[in-house]
Amino acid sequence: MPVRPRSDSSDQQGDQSPLVRRSARLAKKRRVDDAEPVPSQEEPIDEPPIVVDSGYDFRPVYTSVPGLPPPSYTTTLSGDIDGDVDTITIEDPTDQLELASYGHEIAHEANEVVYDRLRRFYTWPNMKKTLAKAAELCEPCGRTKTRPCDRQFKQALLNKVYRLFGVFPRIVRSDNASIFRSASITFPGVWTFSPVHGSPSNGHAERRHRVINRKLRRLLLQGVVGNDLSGWNDILTKICGEMNNAPVCRAGGLCPTDILMYYPCTNIITGANRQQVANKHAVWRNYRNAALARTAQKIAAAEQSLAIGQHVMVRVQKPNSKLSPRYDPATITRILGSNRVELDNGSIVHSRDLKILRSLVPDEDSEDDDDVSQTIANT
Repeated sequence: MPVRPRSDSSDQQGDQSPLVRRSARLAKKRRVDDAEPVPSQEEPIDEPPIVVDSGYDFRPVYTSVPGLPPPSYTTTLSGDIDGDVDTITIEDPTDQLELASYGHEIAHEANEVVYDRLRRFYTWPNMKKTLAKAAELCEPCGRTKTRPCDRQFKQALLNKVYRLFGVFPRIVRSDNASIFRSASITFPGVWTFSPVHGSPSNGHAERRHRVINRKLRRLLLQGVVGNDLSGWNDILTKICGEMNNAPVCRAGGLCPTDILMYYPCTNIITGANRQQVANKHAVWRNYRNAALARTAQKIAAAEQSLAIGQHVMVRVQKPNSKLSPRYDPATITRILGSNRVELDNGSIVHSRDLKILRSLVPDEDSEDDDDVSQTIANT
């Protein structure tokens, strides 16, 4: 029997291509990976469970308070729509505080919102004081709500308008961040930007973000955990559901959901659908106009009087460089309205572009000052 020399065997292995040798290494690695893993001696780490309520809880409040009488209807229900109810007087202080606590724990809203929900069905003396006491006894609110004038940084916020509301936004307002500038190019609707030096005009959006952050902290404190994107979306859906179903007292008890949807929404107290107001859009429009008027009145503005012949400084519309002056001297030649004037150079400008030289404005007491100075000089 011919025997192959060792040298021939080694030469044959050396002649194998790199691909063959790599395949052999991969086969060996697969055999090692397929082996049963050795049980670890370390104890497994228990991850917190995902406790997310994806649906909004519309359970009637009176079913959670033992012995509390449900609202008695004076008219027959029209299908599943709320009818007229008799207001029930609660006399027991314990039931009053318990009902106030359950009304507060619906969405941990402000006392005015809880009062607007309960007063239509239940009443008792000093109702607002009881609601304030129930809010102070709420530990999640005490640990998450900020005190007045607190300024905290924004937290992460996921906002999917179309997915949450089913309505694609037509008008978007944001600040002048570069990411928003890029997104506005392909946006099919209208995208408006706040002034560069007027970030307070985003106050409504920032105020809404503050409420979302507060509710997010409260849910996390109560044990709600989102470990993935789907979990965070469910948490945000819960938060938006609480905000959109909160009645506005100055709008006759309407909530944003009543305006967005064309079908009746669920009443949390009774569990039936709320009655729709015939002119709800007009009521909401009047409420919004009144709110805008109140906001405009609260804006601090320095009083200034404009007069013909008054020397002012007018803002340069297009400065040449960063070192060029921002204002030029001018004189008012004609007043065209409460906020428009014509200058000596023929231009018509808005009063916001004027800098009033207050030391050159004659005061009413200037003549008296001159008389006093002359008297002192004569003496």
